[in-house]
Amino acid sequence: MYKYITILGAAGQIAQKLTATLLT
Repeated sequence: MYKYITILGAAGQIAQKLTATLLT
């Protein structure tokens, strides 16, 4: 369970970085 949570968290951070770069 924790592995999936960490993966989702990492994916969320990456998604935020991608959206931030695209919006700017």
